[in-house]
Amino acid sequence: MTGATAGERGEAAPVAGEAARRKAGGHRRQPRAGFLVLLSASVLVSLLSLGALTAMLLPPLQRAAAGEVAGQAGVAEDRAFSIGERTSVRLSPGWSVQSADEGRVLLRSPDRKLEVVMSEYEVAALASADDGAVLEETLENGARVRHLTDEGGFAAALALEGVEGEVLVRATASDGAVLADYRTALSELLLGVGPADRR
Repeated sequence: MTGATAGERGEAAPVAGEAARRKAGGHRRQPRAGFLVLLSASVLVSLLSLGALTAMLLPPLQRAAAGEVAGQAGVAEDRAFSIGERTSVRLSPGWSVQSADEGRVLLRSPDRKLEVVMSEYEVAALASADDGAVLEETLENGARVRHLTDEGGFAAALALEGVEGEVLVRATASDGAVLADYRTALSELLLGVGPADRR
């Protein structure tokens, strides 16, 4: 009655030791849990960044993949590529073409340094020739064209015989290229614009 027996004391010792080990183990697991939280957060941030990057890059890549190149296998060199419902353009071999949206196409020269956008307009697409910066002339195919060249690039509006509205042409050079070096190519492009029903 005055104290615990030796057997009782022996049984109490393992119980106390087990409790101490559990307490110590709990302290050791806390840093591991914190590491797992940080790791999960890092993975989540990486996935979100990858998703944002994919969202930015995928549309341009899809548009580039959808383009055609005149003269490549399966694409006739003398084919007329549609600009919109009323007009089309014939391209020399090597030019790439892709539809930007309804009534507008994006063209790139064989060296990919000249970019040309052609758009259909219901009304006059460029200022009148009364503006001294705008020149007006008639092309060999009978189309009337008003055009200008400034720091922003080259712009022209074509009015085709028998076709309503005009075609606006905007051209810019990049990667150190000079727009003046593409005068012949631009002239060929303008002459290549015609009605949409050409074969």
